[in-house]
Amino acid sequence: MSNWSFFVSLVSVILVVVGWLVIWRNAKLLATRSETYSFVCSVCADIAKIKEMSSDWCLGDGEPADKKLQLKVLKSEVRSLINSLNYLEKNRGVYLGDNRPFKLRVALTMDAEKLLSESNEEAALKKYSEIQMAYSDLSLELRGSFEQIYSPSIRK
Repeated sequence: MSNWSFFVSLVSVILVVVGWLVIWRNAKLLATRSETYSFVCSVCADIAKIKEMSSDWCLGDGEPADKKLQLKVLKSEVRSLINSLNYLEKNRGVYLGDNRPFKLRVALTMDAEKLLSESNEEAALKKYSEIQMAYSDLSLELRGSFEQIYSPSIRK
């Protein structure tokens, strides 16, 4: 009878340890997903801010000197965004592709000096739509990559 009680107590201890390990693993995965989601939301807010700044730069009225200053601020915001995207890729595994930073810079800076020197409304609208499309694609791709890696069920 004493062997039986020892066996039952050993099985119960093993079940408790396994249960706690499962709970700890799930809590860790959920915390990682939550932290990454917060960072992705922050990056998406930065994307929205850059889109708004780019609309002010492309479509706003102002002196060329003011537009050059706006462009410099916009470029620094893009550099900050690219650093955030690199962090997501290296530390959280949210991968967006190798040429994403290049596409962002091209959308912002290609023909920028020409746009600053001319007051052509059609060119400004074209540039605005290119920038908006690039950043909208980025936002969708970022959220899609996050959902693919950190699906709500977190089964691995």
